[in-house]
Amino acid sequence: QLFPLLRDVLTGAVPKATQGAAPECKALAQHFGLSAQEMICLRCLDIALETSVGDFSYITGTSWTANGLSLQMLVEKYMSCHLPKTDARLSRWDAWPLSPEQVEYAAGDAYASYAVYEEMKRAGHVDRFQAWTTASQRRLREFNTGSYQDLSQLPGIGKSTAAAVLRERPFADMKDAR
Repeated sequence: QLFPLLRDVLTGAVPKATQGAAPECKALAQHFGLSAQEMICLRCLDIALETSVGDFSYITGTSWTANGLSLQMLVEKYMSCHLPKTDARLSRWDAWPLSPEQVEYAAGDAYASYAVYEEMKRAGHVDRFQAWTTASQRRLREFNTGSYQDLSQLPGIGKSTAAAVLRERPFADMKDAR
């Protein structure tokens, strides 16, 4: 059974900054029927920001993972300091109770995630990402609802792309594309 306070925190509207917590969220859903809300993946945010500006010059060493930067590398990038990693990271996290070393390690990662998120916010990255997301959602709505004429006039979209978008839509009305 999940602690009531933990359930409230995970399902509440307060943002929770994490570094790649998708497996943990999946486990919470499978084992407790809990859908964590307002989870912010720091490495996803970082990848989206870096991809949009095309600068990957900071990717060096072994901290780069297939899905983005490790929390240690994010701390170095955004906080200009080192996040020490101990052997506790390789211990049995499914054993109860957690050892004092595991608790200290988890608390350090939680604080580091919070600090990186706050630095991203301070630098305007979170607002920038939210604006990009809003613009992307608006553009997706235009793609999903616009006519051939509307689509073909969007910046970066030609007549062949507009026709292809309409062809791929379920129940597309192609009469205005002819």
